[in-house]
Amino acid sequence: MMKHGCTRMMVDKDTIHIMKDLLCEWGFEAKSDTILTLKLTSTVENENERMRRWNQMYKYSMNLKKAMTEHFDKDKMDELTDQLKATSISDSSPEQKDSSCDDHTPEKILEEKA
Repeated sequence: MMKHGCTRMMVDKDTIHIMKDLLCEWGFEAKSDTILTLKLTSTVENENERMRRWNQMYKYSMNLKKAMTEHFDKDKMDELTDQLKATSISDSSPEQKDSSCDDHTPEKILEEKA
């Protein structure tokens, strides 16, 4: 969770890594907390160092994109979708239902027994 002014945002660790040491300007939708744009500006004045850091971030981003593409492989997604199509869900009968688990408020959720 990250705070920008009065707005709290959920930002993933990879985005935080890229934003580190940069000025971040957020563009919000009018009358909403929806983020439309993010402008990143380097504060490094030495041009060679600034280019080295931008290239580092670019490589990081491309490696991340590659990892995500491999993780969300289309063939794997199609296989999972086919498996889900073959899955059915049914309610358990009342005698199988554990009535102690009806209340799902955090303080009422039972801990798993070892």
